[in-house]
Amino acid sequence: MVDRKESLSITRQCELLDLPRSTFYHVPKPVSDEELALMALIDRCHLKHPFYGSRRIRFTSEEFTGVLKAHDIRISMGGKGRWVDNVFVERLWRSVKYEEVYLKAYDSIVEARTSLDIYFTFYNTERRHQRLDRRTPDNVYYEATARKVI
Repeated sequence: MVDRKESLSITRQCELLDLPRSTFYHVPKPVSDEELALMALIDRCHLKHPFYGSRRIRFTSEEFTGVLKAHDIRISMGGKGRWVDNVFVERLWRSVKYEEVYLKAYDSIVEARTSLDIYFTFYNTERRHQRLDRRTPDNVYYEATARKVI
């Protein structure tokens, strides 16, 4: 433990403990009631469904497929590891991570949602995409829609 009253400097004490000196000066930010409630909800969900993150269990369970079948929804699942199944979502998520999420430190869920809404509006209406011949997703979508109408 780093001690201000110790004869060794704080820097030296941190070195001996293999701690960054900033750790000594760091004052933890209190966790809001909203965050605590969200963490408790996640914990309850995980305890009730510990393998919920497993794609196979989640999407192939009778509980999931039964609801789809009961509503005459056709089930179409690719094989494990088929990159084609989620390539578009992965590309979008990469953009969201590096252009939005990693650059910000949201103070609340409301702030995160608001900021992401703004980002997705920008992503679809202003951000030109190399893969779309430097057009925006909205341009491509509405051009295709107009061709179908004509």
